[in-house]
Amino acid sequence: MVGTTGSAISDGGVGAVYVGRIDGKSTSSGSGSGQWINFNVPFADATGTSAYGPDILSPGNGPGGIGKVALVGTWTKSGSSNIFGFYYKGSLDRLKTAPTDTTGFKTFQATTTAGNNALANYTYLHSVDGGYAVGNYSTKAGFINYGLNSGPDSGSYVYDPKRNTQINAVYKDGYKYHSLFGIWQNNNKTYTVSGGASDDTLLAKFANCPSTGQGQRFPLDAVLGKGMLADIDPVTGNVTNEKNIQLPEQSKQ
Repeated sequence: MVGTTGSAISDGGVGAVYVGRIDGKSTSSGSGSGQWINFNVPFADATGTSAYGPDILSPGNGPGGIGKVALVGTWTKSGSSNIFGFYYKGSLDRLKTAPTDTTGFKTFQATTTAGNNALANYTYLHSVDGGYAVGNYSTKAGFINYGLNSGPDSGSYVYDPKRNTQINAVYKDGYKYHSLFGIWQNNNKTYTVSGGASDDTLLAKFANCPSTGQGQRFPLDAVLGKGMLADIDPVTGNVTNEKNIQLPEQSKQ
């Protein structure tokens, strides 16, 4: 599994990969009896890395008998307030033994549907499987600056690492805003995705919430709307068989 050491929402975080049993033991590198691999993306002026999604591509002689993996996540750059996505394909060992080697790494900045396909200020790659990844983009920071905004000038997409391009997701469920956080390749080579959906009615429900202090109100996030499971064609971006999930609200104590 993967994650981030340090802060995932400010500069200085480091990507982390854990391989091994999830147990009550610990080693000198951290909790669990397995192996921790911490890394930064090897791009110029990188100030922080967050790893979101792993995919084991082959067996091998690496940690846990793993050969090659695919990893996706985000990174930040000195002198820029933007958040960028990254993709990595290679061995886990090389993340430790050759930390400045850019082989297998790709950086990605999404384009928006605004005028002239402007570059997004916040690009996220959340999950990878079967040769594709999914993520979100936005021009504005989201709820308490996590950047998961799914309001105006934001969207969700499939990422093709072979071409380093995005395929915007196309929905037919009637909701206005969407996010994508998970993708799985099924045994029949189709793909299933998970994420969120929201509409103007949901956003209006929170219109009188206190300001976040960033000149905007919250939440403008599909993660605070309904959950979503669906199938997707990664080549066209067409989303089908959408199922929206609404859990009951917790009663106040």
